Amino acid sequence: MSDEIDINITQASSSELQSIRALDDATFIQIDRWADNIWTGMLTTEESSVLVASSLSASVAPSTASNGISTTVCPSTAAPILGFIAFERGGKIMKLGVAPTARRQGIGHALLNAALQVFHKGKFRKFALAVSLHVEPTNAPALQLYTAHGFEKDAVVDNYYGPGRPAWRLLLEK
Repeated sequence: MSDEIDINITQASSSELQSIRALDDATFIQIDRWADNIWTGMLTTEESSVLVASSLSASVAPSTASNGISTTVCPSTAAPILGFIAFERGGKIMKLGVAPTARRQGIGHALLNAALQVFHKGKFRKFALAVSLHVEPTNAPALQLYTAHGFEKDAVVDNYYGPGRPAWRLLLEK
């Protein structure tokens, strides 16, 4: 990683849907982007959670979120969303994205740490026996991030991302 920045991790709200969608569009190729209804479901159900990262350079106040993560609350207009992580209570990380201009600054690590904290100590702790995710075998930065956090390759899933696009399934035992 190059220069790390101070990062603010908060629980995403439905009011941030358009900012999250814009970041999803900037981060993923067309076929891998989520529609509004998928994001809305992730943001509004008890079965899932979305965390967002922004810079702490704006004025912030300390808080403890209902999921047990000690965070800071940043006014939605104070700092742009630099990254997000979406996950389900059963232990599945669905999507992690960091703005292309904000990569290699510790944002992915901070988001992954926050999500793992929810699985191990937060509201999803009783549901997740292991944490899993899928990643394209050619996505070396993502593989490096996940293996640095203890994830191990479990299986290759053919056509996971579409015809001819396999994925590695990675697992982190609790």
